Amino acid sequence: MEVSKRDAANRQLNEAIHLFFEQRDPVAIHTLIGSASLILSDLVEANNPEKSWDKSAQQDNELDKKSYYKIMRKTQNFIKHANSDPDETLSFDVTEAPALAMFSILNNGELGGMLSREQPFFQLWYLAVHYKNLEWDGSDIPNALSMFGDLSKLTMKKQISHGKKVWEQCNAS
Repeated sequence: MEVSKRDAANRQLNEAIHLFFEQRDPVAIHTLIGSASLILSDLVEANNPEKSWDKSAQQDNELDKKSYYKIMRKTQNFIKHANSDPDETLSFDVTEAPALAMFSILNNGELGGMLSREQPFFQLWYLAVHYKNLEWDGSDIPNALSMFGDLSKLTMKKQISHGKKVWEQCNAS
């Protein structure tokens, strides 16, 4: 089997999106999203650094690169390494994974468009959940609200369940 870095990242991200809407294991979901995020971030930095969403977030939050990645990759680094802390545990916020997925999708878009149906679907779902708190140009928000309704006031579990229901309806036709 031959696979490019971008293809690998897309496959990981798409599978994580499916697992996310099925409310499967948050550790597995975060691991897949984290891996895809790292690859897509590296690819944007290598091919189009001025379009990096990570760089934009660093600047917006006035963080140096090291501090930014320490925060953004805390959970995924804990999950994938045990050499310096084999007995440690981590309490992590499961709401980190959707935000990391959104950043991955945005970075992927800077590489020349998204290569799946899952990613634009997830992006619209994310906007329907978070549109009130995002600095977004607003262009996709009417589509997100038309597709999902306003999900901002629902619990995360209900937001995800509604996303799964809409996904199933979109794929039934």
